[in-house]
Amino acid sequence: MPGQSVSVVIPTYNRAEFVREAIDSALAQTLPVREIIVVDDGSTDETESALAAYGNRITYIRQENRGVSAARNLGMQLAGGNYIAFLDSDDVWHPNKLALQVAILERLPDVHLLFTEFEILRQDGSHQRQGSRAWLAPGSSFANLYQSTTSSTELGVNVDGFPSDVPIHTGHVYDKMLYEHFGLTSTAMLRRSVVAEGLRFTEGVSLYEDWEFYARIAKRHALAFADAETATNRSHQGLERLTRGPRVAKVESYLGLLDRVWKADPGFIEEHGEDLRRVESRALMALAREGALASRPDVVDRALVRWRAQSPPVQEGRVWARIYELSGSAPGGAVILRFLLRVSTMLKVLTKRQQAHYSVNPAA
Repeated sequence: MPGQSVSVVIPTYNRAEFVREAIDSALAQTLPVREIIVVDDGSTDETESALAAYGNRITYIRQENRGVSAARNLGMQLAGGNYIAFLDSDDVWHPNKLALQVAILERLPDVHLLFTEFEILRQDGSHQRQGSRAWLAPGSSFANLYQSTTSSTELGVNVDGFPSDVPIHTGHVYDKMLYEHFGLTSTAMLRRSVVAEGLRFTEGVSLYEDWEFYARIAKRHALAFADAETATNRSHQGLERLTRGPRVAKVESYLGLLDRVWKADPGFIEEHGEDLRRVESRALMALAREGALASRPDVVDRALVRWRAQSPPVQEGRVWARIYELSGSAPGGAVILRFLLRVSTMLKVLTKRQQAHYSVNPAA
Protein backbone atom coordinates (compact mmCIF):
# COMPACT_ATOMS: atom_id res chain seq x y z
CA MET A 1 0.00 0.00 0.00
CA PRO A 2 1.31 3.49 -0.82
CA GLY A 3 0.60 4.68 2.71
CA GLN A 4 2.88 2.00 4.10
CA SER A 5 6.05 2.70 2.10
CA VAL A 6 9.18 2.82 4.26
CA SER A 7 12.53 4.44 3.53
CA VAL A 8 15.45 3.08 5.53
CA VAL A 9 18.33 5.46 6.34
CA ILE A 10 21.65 3.91 7.36
CA PRO A 11 24.51 6.31 8.15
CA THR A 12 27.91 4.65 8.32
CA TYR A 13 31.52 5.49 9.00
CA ASN A 14 34.29 2.89 9.00
CA ARG A 15 31.94 0.02 9.81
CA ALA A 16 32.77 -2.26 6.89
CA GLU A 17 32.76 -5.30 9.18
CA PHE A 18 29.21 -4.60 10.41
CA VAL A 19 27.30 -2.59 7.81
CA ARG A 20 26.46 -5.57 5.59
CA GLU A 21 24.73 -7.28 8.50
CA ALA A 22 22.67 -4.13 9.08
CA ILE A 23 21.68 -3.89 5.42
CA ASP A 24 20.83 -7.59 5.26
CA SER A 25 18.49 -7.20 8.22
CA ALA A 26 16.69 -4.37 6.39
CA LEU A 27 16.42 -6.42 3.19
CA ALA A 28 15.04 -9.36 5.19
CA GLN A 29 12.06 -7.44 6.56
CA THR A 30 8.71 -9.15 6.07
CA LEU A 31 7.33 -5.76 5.05
CA PRO A 32 9.33 -4.90 1.92
CA VAL A 33 11.02 -1.52 2.05
CA ARG A 34 10.70 1.18 -0.58
CA GLU A 35 14.43 1.94 -0.44
CA ILE A 36 17.56 1.56 1.66
CA ILE A 37 19.66 4.71 1.65
CA VAL A 38 23.21 4.16 2.92
CA VAL A 39 25.09 7.40 3.52
CA ASP A 40 28.83 6.82 3.84
CA ASP A 41 30.25 9.66 5.91
CA GLY A 42 33.72 9.60 4.34
CA SER A 43 34.80 6.13 5.44
CA THR A 44 38.49 5.30 5.07
CA ASP A 45 38.09 1.53 5.34
CA GLU A 46 36.63 -0.97 2.85
CA THR A 47 33.03 0.20 3.20
CA GLU A 48 32.52 1.21 -0.44
CA SER A 49 33.87 -2.05 -1.87
CA ALA A 50 31.97 -4.06 0.74
CA LEU A 51 28.69 -2.56 -0.44
CA ALA A 52 29.30 -2.79 -4.19
CA ALA A 53 27.75 -6.27 -4.33
CA TYR A 54 24.33 -4.90 -3.38
CA GLY A 55 23.99 -3.08 -6.67
CA ASN A 56 20.65 -1.34 -7.07
CA ARG A 57 19.19 -3.01 -3.98
CA ILE A 58 20.51 -0.06 -2.03
CA THR A 59 21.13 3.62 -2.73
CA TYR A 60 24.75 4.25 -1.81
CA ILE A 61 25.87 7.84 -1.29
CA ARG A 62 29.29 8.94 -0.19
CA GLN A 63 29.91 12.36 1.35
CA GLU A 64 32.87 14.08 2.93
CA ASN A 65 33.16 13.38 6.63
CA ARG A 66 30.63 15.72 8.24
CA GLY A 67 29.28 13.63 11.10
CA VAL A 68 26.34 11.32 11.67
CA SER A 69 23.81 14.19 11.80
CA ALA A 70 24.71 15.34 8.30
CA ALA A 71 24.53 11.75 7.05
CA ARG A 72 21.07 11.20 8.54
CA ASN A 73 19.85 14.56 7.27
CA LEU A 74 20.95 13.71 3.73
CA GLY A 75 19.22 10.36 3.95
CA MET A 76 16.00 11.98 5.19
CA GLN A 77 16.15 14.57 2.42
CA LEU A 78 16.35 11.83 -0.22
CA ALA A 79 13.78 9.52 1.37
CA GLY A 80 10.58 9.07 -0.58
CA GLY A 81 8.64 6.79 1.73
CA ASN A 82 5.74 7.80 3.94
CA TYR A 83 7.72 6.53 6.89
CA ILE A 84 11.44 6.85 7.65
CA ALA A 85 13.24 4.28 9.78
CA PHE A 86 16.79 4.75 11.03
CA LEU A 87 19.28 1.93 11.41
CA ASP A 88 22.80 2.45 12.71
CA SER A 89 25.33 0.51 10.66
CA ASP A 90 26.43 -1.70 13.57
CA ASP A 91 22.92 -2.66 14.70
CA VAL A 92 20.46 -5.16 13.21
CA TRP A 93 16.69 -5.39 12.98
CA HIS A 94 14.46 -8.32 13.79
CA PRO A 95 12.55 -9.52 10.69
CA ASN A 96 9.09 -8.13 11.57
CA LYS A 97 10.20 -4.77 12.97
CA LEU A 98 8.87 -2.59 10.18
CA ALA A 99 5.64 -4.56 9.88
CA LEU A 100 4.87 -3.96 13.56
CA GLN A 101 5.73 -0.27 13.56
CA VAL A 102 3.88 0.59 10.37
CA ALA A 103 0.79 -1.28 11.59
CA ILE A 104 0.86 0.73 14.82
CA LEU A 105 1.42 4.10 13.14
CA GLU A 106 -1.37 3.42 10.65
CA ARG A 107 -3.73 3.16 13.60
CA LEU A 108 -2.31 6.08 15.60
CA PRO A 109 -2.42 9.04 13.18
CA ASP A 110 -1.51 11.58 15.89
CA VAL A 111 1.77 9.83 16.70
CA HIS A 112 4.70 11.10 14.61
CA LEU A 113 7.58 9.17 16.16
CA LEU A 114 7.56 5.58 17.40
CA PHE A 115 10.28 3.82 19.39
CA THR A 116 10.41 0.18 20.49
CA GLU A 117 12.27 -1.91 23.02
CA PHE A 118 15.59 -3.50 22.00
CA GLU A 119 18.22 -5.97 23.16
CA ILE A 120 21.93 -5.32 23.64
CA LEU A 121 24.64 -7.56 22.20
CA ARG A 122 27.68 -7.25 24.44
CA GLN A 123 31.28 -7.73 23.37
CA ASP A 124 31.46 -11.08 25.16
CA GLY A 125 28.57 -12.35 23.05
CA SER A 126 25.97 -12.18 25.81
CA HIS A 127 22.59 -10.52 25.32
CA GLN A 128 20.85 -8.08 27.64
CA ARG A 129 17.10 -7.99 27.24
CA GLN A 130 15.02 -4.80 27.51
CA GLY A 131 17.96 -2.48 26.94
CA SER A 132 15.99 0.73 27.30
CA ARG A 133 14.99 -0.13 30.88
CA ALA A 134 18.52 0.61 32.07
CA TRP A 135 18.11 4.21 30.90
CA LEU A 136 15.10 4.90 33.08
CA ALA A 137 15.47 6.46 36.51
CA PRO A 138 14.68 4.20 39.50
CA GLY A 139 10.94 3.98 40.00
CA SER A 140 10.22 5.23 36.50
CA SER A 141 8.49 3.28 33.73
CA PHE A 142 7.22 3.88 30.24
CA ALA A 143 3.70 3.80 31.62
CA ASN A 144 4.35 6.94 33.66
CA LEU A 145 6.49 8.66 31.04
CA TYR A 146 3.62 8.59 28.56
CA GLN A 147 0.04 9.68 29.28
CA SER A 148 -1.84 6.65 28.02
CA THR A 149 -1.35 2.97 27.35
CA THR A 150 -3.10 0.76 24.84
CA SER A 151 -2.12 -2.55 23.30
CA SER A 152 -1.65 -4.19 19.94
CA THR A 153 -4.83 -6.18 20.56
CA GLU A 154 -6.88 -3.05 21.21
CA LEU A 155 -5.46 -1.48 18.04
CA GLY A 156 -6.18 -4.57 15.97
CA VAL A 157 -2.48 -5.16 15.31
CA ASN A 158 -1.33 -8.77 15.02
CA VAL A 159 2.19 -9.30 13.66
CA ASP A 160 3.96 -12.64 13.64
CA GLY A 161 7.01 -12.90 15.88
CA PHE A 162 5.65 -10.64 18.61
CA PRO A 163 3.45 -11.26 21.65
CA SER A 164 -0.25 -11.09 20.96
CA ASP A 165 -0.72 -8.16 23.32
CA VAL A 166 2.19 -5.70 23.00
CA PRO A 167 1.81 -2.68 25.36
CA ILE A 168 1.93 0.61 23.45
CA HIS A 169 2.46 3.83 25.40
CA THR A 170 1.54 7.15 23.79
CA GLY A 171 1.58 10.81 24.70
CA HIS A 172 3.44 14.10 24.79
CA VAL A 173 6.84 13.71 26.43
CA TYR A 174 8.64 16.96 25.63
CA ASP A 175 8.89 17.88 29.31
CA LYS A 176 10.02 14.36 30.28
CA MET A 177 12.81 14.45 27.70
CA LEU A 178 14.41 17.26 29.67
CA TYR A 179 15.62 14.52 32.03
CA GLU A 180 16.08 11.46 29.89
CA HIS A 181 16.52 10.30 26.32
CA PHE A 182 14.64 7.01 26.24
CA GLY A 183 14.62 5.98 22.58
CA LEU A 184 17.25 4.07 20.60
CA THR A 185 17.69 5.53 17.12
CA SER A 186 17.82 2.11 15.49
CA THR A 187 14.25 1.53 16.71
CA ALA A 188 12.93 4.94 15.63
CA MET A 189 10.33 5.31 12.89
CA LEU A 190 8.90 8.71 12.01
CA ARG A 191 6.43 10.10 9.56
CA ARG A 192 7.97 11.80 6.56
CA SER A 193 5.81 14.85 7.32
CA VAL A 194 8.28 15.63 10.13
CA VAL A 195 10.92 16.28 7.46
CA ALA A 196 8.51 18.55 5.59
CA GLU A 197 8.22 20.63 8.77
CA GLY A 198 11.93 21.39 8.52
CA LEU A 199 13.05 19.36 11.52
CA ARG A 200 16.60 18.03 11.21
CA PHE A 201 19.40 16.55 13.29
CA THR A 202 21.64 19.34 14.57
CA GLU A 203 24.93 19.28 12.71
CA GLY A 204 28.26 20.26 14.20
CA VAL A 205 27.63 18.60 17.57
CA SER A 206 29.28 15.31 18.49
CA LEU A 207 26.89 14.07 21.18
CA TYR A 208 23.13 13.94 21.82
CA GLU A 209 22.17 15.07 18.33
CA ASP A 210 19.54 12.31 18.33
CA TRP A 211 18.17 13.39 21.72
CA GLU A 212 17.82 16.95 20.43
CA PHE A 213 16.09 15.90 17.22
CA TYR A 214 13.55 13.76 19.02
CA ALA A 215 12.93 16.46 21.64
CA ARG A 216 12.12 18.93 18.87
CA ILE A 217 9.64 16.44 17.42
CA ALA A 218 8.19 15.86 20.88
CA LYS A 219 7.59 19.59 21.28
CA ARG A 220 5.15 19.47 18.36
CA HIS A 221 3.77 15.94 18.28
CA ALA A 222 2.81 12.88 20.28
CA LEU A 223 5.31 10.03 20.52
CA ALA A 224 4.84 6.35 21.24
CA PHE A 225 6.78 3.39 22.58
CA ALA A 226 5.94 -0.20 21.65
CA ASP A 227 7.16 -2.53 24.38
CA ALA A 228 8.53 -5.25 22.15
CA GLU A 229 12.13 -5.87 21.12
CA THR A 230 12.61 -5.17 17.42
CA ALA A 231 16.36 -4.57 17.17
CA THR A 232 19.73 -5.65 18.47
CA ASN A 233 22.08 -2.87 19.55
CA ARG A 234 25.77 -3.74 19.44
CA SER A 235 27.68 -2.54 22.51
CA HIS A 236 31.13 -1.06 21.91
CA GLN A 237 32.17 -0.50 25.51
CA GLY A 238 35.89 0.11 25.70
CA LEU A 239 38.53 1.55 27.94
CA GLU A 240 38.17 4.97 26.33
CA ARG A 241 34.73 5.25 27.93
CA LEU A 242 36.30 5.06 31.36
CA THR A 243 38.44 8.17 30.95
CA ARG A 244 37.39 11.49 32.46
CA GLY A 245 37.84 13.53 29.27
CA PRO A 246 34.82 12.07 27.46
CA ARG A 247 32.73 12.44 30.63
CA VAL A 248 33.49 16.16 30.70
CA ALA A 249 32.50 16.37 27.04
CA LYS A 250 29.25 14.51 27.71
CA VAL A 251 28.12 16.90 30.45
CA GLU A 252 29.13 19.92 28.36
CA SER A 253 27.14 18.49 25.46
CA TYR A 254 24.12 18.01 27.69
CA LEU A 255 24.34 21.62 28.84
CA GLY A 256 24.50 22.68 25.19
CA LEU A 257 21.38 20.61 24.55
CA LEU A 258 19.57 22.38 27.40
CA ASP A 259 20.61 25.78 26.00
CA ARG A 260 19.47 25.04 22.44
CA VAL A 261 16.15 23.38 23.23
CA TRP A 262 14.43 24.00 26.57
CA LYS A 263 16.22 27.20 27.63
CA ALA A 264 15.43 28.66 24.20
CA ASP A 265 11.71 27.92 24.64
CA PRO A 266 9.92 30.80 26.44
CA GLY A 267 6.71 28.84 26.81
CA PHE A 268 8.51 25.96 28.47
CA ILE A 269 10.40 28.31 30.79
CA GLU A 270 7.15 29.95 31.84
CA GLU A 271 5.56 26.62 32.71
CA HIS A 272 8.55 24.57 33.86
CA GLY A 273 11.15 27.19 34.77
CA GLU A 274 11.87 25.78 38.23
CA ASP A 275 12.36 22.27 36.88
CA LEU A 276 14.68 23.57 34.18
CA ARG A 277 16.71 25.57 36.69
CA ARG A 278 17.24 22.55 38.93
CA VAL A 279 18.16 20.31 35.99
CA GLU A 280 20.69 22.88 34.82
CA SER A 281 22.06 23.18 38.35
CA ARG A 282 22.60 19.42 38.61
CA ALA A 283 24.32 19.40 35.23
CA LEU A 284 26.66 22.21 36.27
CA MET A 285 27.54 20.40 39.48
CA ALA A 286 28.19 17.25 37.45
CA LEU A 287 30.49 19.23 35.17
CA ALA A 288 32.38 20.60 38.19
CA ARG A 289 32.71 17.06 39.56
CA GLU A 290 34.00 15.63 36.28
CA GLY A 291 36.37 18.55 35.89
CA ALA A 292 37.79 17.93 39.37
CA LEU A 293 38.19 14.21 38.69
CA ALA A 294 40.03 15.06 35.47
CA SER A 295 42.24 17.58 37.34
CA ARG A 296 40.84 20.35 35.15
CA PRO A 297 40.41 23.41 37.40
CA ASP A 298 39.41 25.46 34.35
CA VAL A 299 36.38 23.21 33.85
CA VAL A 300 35.53 23.37 37.55
CA ASP A 301 35.73 27.17 37.59
CA ARG A 302 33.65 27.53 34.42
CA ALA A 303 30.94 25.25 35.79
CA LEU A 304 30.74 26.88 39.22
CA VAL A 305 30.74 30.44 37.84
CA ARG A 306 27.64 29.57 35.82
CA TRP A 307 26.16 27.63 38.75
CA ARG A 308 26.50 30.59 41.11
CA ALA A 309 25.10 32.96 38.49
CA GLN A 310 21.75 31.13 38.35
CA SER A 311 18.85 33.33 39.33
CA PRO A 312 17.61 32.63 41.87
CA PRO A 313 20.64 30.55 42.98
CA VAL A 314 20.14 26.89 43.79
CA GLN A 315 21.45 26.33 47.29
CA GLU A 316 21.73 22.55 47.06
CA GLY A 317 25.28 21.34 46.61
CA ARG A 318 27.21 24.19 48.22
CA VAL A 319 29.40 21.80 50.21
CA TRP A 320 30.20 19.71 47.14
CA ALA A 321 30.94 22.86 45.15
CA ARG A 322 33.66 23.77 47.63
CA ILE A 323 35.01 20.21 47.57
CA TYR A 324 35.19 20.27 43.77
CA GLU A 325 37.06 23.59 43.84
CA LEU A 326 39.67 22.25 46.26
CA SER A 327 39.96 18.86 44.55
CA GLY A 328 40.37 20.31 41.09
CA SER A 329 43.49 22.30 41.96
CA ALA A 330 45.12 20.42 44.87
CA PRO A 331 47.81 17.80 44.22
CA GLY A 332 46.19 14.40 44.58
CA GLY A 333 42.78 16.04 44.86
CA ALA A 334 41.20 13.77 42.26
CA VAL A 335 42.16 10.68 44.27
CA ILE A 336 40.65 12.08 47.45
CA LEU A 337 37.49 13.15 45.59
CA ARG A 338 37.09 9.71 44.06
CA PHE A 339 37.22 8.20 47.55
CA LEU A 340 34.63 10.66 48.87
CA LEU A 341 32.30 9.93 45.98
CA ARG A 342 32.56 6.20 46.56
CA VAL A 343 31.70 6.65 50.22
CA SER A 344 28.75 8.86 49.28
CA THR A 345 27.49 6.28 46.80
CA MET A 346 27.82 3.47 49.34
CA LEU A 347 25.80 5.45 51.86
CA LYS A 348 23.07 6.08 49.31
CA VAL A 349 22.91 2.40 48.41
CA LEU A 350 22.82 1.34 52.05
CA THR A 351 20.00 3.78 52.75
CA LYS A 352 18.24 2.67 49.56
CA ARG A 353 18.40 6.17 48.10
CA GLN A 354 20.19 4.98 44.99
CA GLN A 355 19.67 2.07 42.62
CA ALA A 356 21.45 0.85 39.51
CA HIS A 357 20.80 3.40 36.79
CA TYR A 358 22.67 3.68 33.49
CA SER A 359 21.14 6.90 32.30
CA VAL A 360 21.94 8.44 28.93
CA ASN A 361 21.93 11.73 30.84
CA PRO A 362 25.48 12.26 32.21
CA ALA A 363 24.13 14.54 34.95
CA ALA A 364 21.60 12.03 36.26
